[in-house]
Amino acid sequence: MKNKKTKIVFGVRPDLFSKKGWLNKRASVWISTVLYTLIGLAVIGTLLAVAKPRIDQTRDNLVIEQTINSLNVINEKIIEASQAAGTRLGLEFKMSKGDLTVNPLEDYIVWQMKASRYQLSEVATADEFQELGILKVQTKKTGDKYDITIKLELKDRVNIVTDNNQNLQLQKSTTPYKFWIENIGGNIGEMPQIKIYV
Repeated sequence: MKNKKTKIVFGVRPDLFSKKGWLNKRASVWISTVLYTLIGLAVIGTLLAVAKPRIDQTRDNLVIEQTINSLNVINEKIIEASQAAGTRLGLEFKMSKGDLTVNPLEDYIVWQMKASRYQLSEVATADEFQELGILKVQTKKTGDKYDITIKLELKDRVNIVTDNNQNLQLQKSTTPYKFWIENIGGNIGEMPQIKIYV
C-alpha cells in the first residue's frame, strides 16, 4: 500500500479541515457560538443605546418631581413655623441630583440641576420664570439637555436667616439632609425671622 504524502502548509495539515476532518466540526461549532454571541451583544448594545436616553429622562423627571414636593413641604413648614416665635420644626430633604441654595439676603430658596434630559417647562429666552403653584421654574436649553431652576420666593412673607447670614449651599448627597426651620422672633409689626440650618 502506498503511503500518501500530505502537504503541510504553515505547520497545519489541510486534511484536518476537510469535510471528514475532526477539526472542521469543532471549528464550526465554535465559530457559530462566537457569531451568535457577537450578534446578541450587538442587539443588546443597540437596545441600550436607544433606551438609555429615555431611562435618563424618566430618572431626571422623578428627581425633579421629588424636589418640587420637597420645596412645597419646606414652604408649608416655614408657614407653620412663622405662626409663633420659638417654633422649631425639622424635616428631611433628599437631594440625589442638583444643588440647593438658601439665600438670606434676597429671601429665597433655589434648586438647580444642570444637564437634565427632562424638559420641565417651556424653554426660557431670558431670565424669565414660569409659575408652578407657589414655585417659580425656569428651563434653559444647553445642547440637547436642559438646565432646570426651581425657586421658592419668601420675600414679603418672612425674613430668612442663616448662620452668619451667608448663603447656605447644599450639594447632591446619598443621605438625606436634616433641615431645621426655626422662628427666632422679630420686632412687633415686622415679618417673622425664620432661621434655616442643617
